Amino acid sequence: MKISIIGNNLTALVLAKVLLKKKIQVELFYDENTTKVSKTVRTIGISQSNVLFLNKYFKGIEKIGHKIDKISISTERQRNDVLNFENYNNFKFAVFKYEDIYKFVKSSLKKEKNFKTFNTKLDKKLIQKKYLTSYDLIIDINLRNTLSKKLFFQKIKKDYFSRAYVTIINHKQIKNNIAKQIFSSSGPLAFLPISNTKTSLVYSIFNNNSSKISEEKLIEMIKNYNTKYKIISFEKFESFKLEFSLLRNYFKQNVLAFGDRVHTIHPLAGQGFNMTIRDIKYFLKLLDEKIKYGLNLDSSILEEFEKNNKYKNVIFANSIDIIHEFFKFEKKLPEKLSEKLFIYFNKNNIFKKYISILADRGF
Repeated sequence: MKISIIGNNLTALVLAKVLLKKKIQVELFYDENTTKVSKTVRTIGISQSNVLFLNKYFKGIEKIGHKIDKISISTERQRNDVLNFENYNNFKFAVFKYEDIYKFVKSSLKKEKNFKTFNTKLDKKLIQKKYLTSYDLIIDINLRNTLSKKLFFQKIKKDYFSRAYVTIINHKQIKNNIAKQIFSSSGPLAFLPISNTKTSLVYSIFNNNSSKISEEKLIEMIKNYNTKYKIISFEKFESFKLEFSLLRNYFKQNVLAFGDRVHTIHPLAGQGFNMTIRDIKYFLKLLDEKIKYGLNLDSSILEEFEKNNKYKNVIFANSIDIIHEFFKFEKKLPEKLSEKLFIYFNKNNIFKKYISILADRGF
């Protein structure tokens, strides 16, 4: 069996590795100009069950992440925590520097015999008819090439009129195992520990125009909400526009759309890559069934994948969107009513358990 992967990001490399473990030949095509990850300040939060899954294929990967035991949530009006989620027996999730986990995964592929990579101009390669017929399946993670634009152009979209700013703060050493989300008047601000001296920041700021906020202004805003860290310095700032986007179809012919661009969601819950890992898990389950009964890989597996995962991803993505809209709406509620609501939810252990399971495993 032979599968082609289009793309060279973390999702593409993880998927390549798990396919290779199934004795499937994998050929990966990418354009070097679209895959530069060095010196990025981006981080990824990965849930406990997904870290354990990755560790089966990449031994020791959990050691390069920073484990988080508790998540606290506060709002603009109520600076004290209004919601707390914690795990006394184990960690809730781990935060990884994107650059570190990318290099770790990539290095594990170096000795794989059935793995080939091709640095090529994607548009010239992928539009050739010979390419489409050379593989049992093609998995497109890039989704910005001529092929994918022809096959996957129908989307459900929503503009958040926001821009996310990402950086890392260097601070004095503390026990740094609590992630904090503040729903401020300007947008959600997340403090995500990556060590006892470093913490990642993701600040999603409402902005109806396309202009960027200056670093000086951002630092001032962040310091206004920081009550925990004695900041020494800020690393570089990166930013990207925020939108909600879901593909209407996951496959055409023998080509499967895959990865974060299939379901682009708000970063406030850090669930984007976790959704993708859950997609990988289910795809592997379908592969195992085909291999078990000696069946060939064909479009039937893609049809089954879309049938099972599409509606789950739609529900999950919209759940994250509802959380975003709720905290926007919460600012308009009377303060006493808002306080009572949060007290009720924070004391409701069944609610908190369900939310924790959902964040860890999905539907």
